[in-house]
Amino acid sequence: WDEAAKDGCFGREALAAIARAPGTWLGLVPAKLAATFDYAGAAGYYLHESNPEAFGAHAKFVLGGVETLYERATLLLALVGAARAAGPRRRARVAVAAAGAASLFVVHAWVGYVAFPLAALLRGRALWRGSALVPAATAVVLATAVTHAVFFGSGRYSLPVFPLLCGVAALAL
Repeated sequence: WDEAAKDGCFGREALAAIARAPGTWLGLVPAKLAATFDYAGAAGYYLHESNPEAFGAHAKFVLGGVETLYERATLLLALVGAARAAGPRRRARVAVAAAGAASLFVVHAWVGYVAFPLAALLRGRALWRGSALVPAATAVVLATAVTHAVFFGSGRYSLPVFPLLCGVAALAL
């Protein structure tokens, strides 16, 4: 079988499995979003894999911790910015952002990554006023979440959201 034939076969089998048990497939969404957003860890993983003697397991662990704290602090600032920005439905935005922010202090930060675009979208047309960075970040985080809720997740797939969230976090300051 060539690669295209395998992809077609796997696609048909996946659709048949989903049709047989859609609830089971939907039940996988939190795990897939957790795999995508809770911990990226790509830098430490690749440095360790490329040369375990130069970048040992402890260094990988420490870099992973620093990376996780940085990503969550950045998302926290982005959520604060989404909550306090001008626009309608401020109470709803604050509630969504607060729920997302609370998730940053537990294992499953993916809730915060889902909360960010929801809080931003609650601004309505006001989302399009000001910096283009906010709607761009909203679109990329939302597209990443939807894509990996449907298919499968891995930390490296969340990497494109971080530069945009850094910009939104800076705007929140």
